[in-house]
Amino acid sequence: MGGGLELALCADLILALPGAKLAFPETGIGIYPGLGGTQRSVARVGKGMAKYLIHTGRMLDATQAEEIGLADRVIDRDRLADLMDGREALPQRCDPELTTKWSSLAEFFGKHGVDELLAMDHAPNGLNLEEIVRIKKILSTKAPIALRLADRLIDEAKGPSSELAHLQTVFSSKDAMLGLTSIGKKVEFSGV
Repeated sequence: MGGGLELALCADLILALPGAKLAFPETGIGIYPGLGGTQRSVARVGKGMAKYLIHTGRMLDATQAEEIGLADRVIDRDRLADLMDGREALPQRCDPELTTKWSSLAEFFGKHGVDELLAMDHAPNGLNLEEIVRIKKILSTKAPIALRLADRLIDEAKGPSSELAHLQTVFSSKDAMLGLTSIGKKVEFSGV
């Protein structure tokens, strides 16, 4: 999660054990993935899916991560040693065909900025109003400064070093102070 997922995104191949959990929880604690997460996630799963994962903080299990291409393969622990010492060839990087559920989310987040998502009161093609209400509720629990900066970084697509330009802004914000000092507790950010 968080920095660990950002580190994994530096790899050519991501293998996940069945019990793995993958997420970008940063916007829920007042910051954004500032170690390449807003950029490398786009390269791996596309702009819309990256926004969905970063904005919502959605935790995926290993199978879900494989379904969207965040992980290349789910492997059993028994195979790990064989893969690591070369007794078994590494699998190829996957390029999954997204199910309707995932492709609808990716398209929805790819077409709409975070402010537009928060203001939305109708159901555009692909998602029903109930799903949009659920997404808005999730986004309303996230830090607004972090959400907007992450959204901007993803849209600008200037590479991992671009994230560094905004770290001082996000870490010195009231949102970050509140979120980082309240980890594990329910937090209400203002200004969304």
